[in-house]
Amino acid sequence: MARFATLPEAAVYLRMSERTMRRLRERGLVPSSNPTGGHVLFDLDELDEWVGAAKDQRPAARNAAEFALAGKRLARNRRHRASHAAAGGASAASPGPGGADTDTSRPSA
Repeated sequence: MARFATLPEAAVYLRMSERTMRRLRERGLVPSSNPTGGHVLFDLDELDEWVGAAKDQRPAARNAAEFALAGKRLARNRRHRASHAAAGGASAASPGPGGADTDTSRPSA
């Protein structure tokens, strides 16, 4: 037999705020029904399945998010280096005007 809950009850059941529960429902990310055209109902068995499926997908989603973040950092670093080079700034890794082997601390003979 199906067990149903209202939005506030489902939010308590899933240990999240009503606002988050409402947003998930509005985006179609959580299973819900509106059988009478009035109150939205959540089948607790479907919510249990939804939570189980979300747990199975979490590591892959986290890895994808980390990959995307690393890509953004790489692009930001490239833009920074390009703008720094265009401005004529020398980076710590590049040799000075005399080259890598030039030692200006000793007088030349």
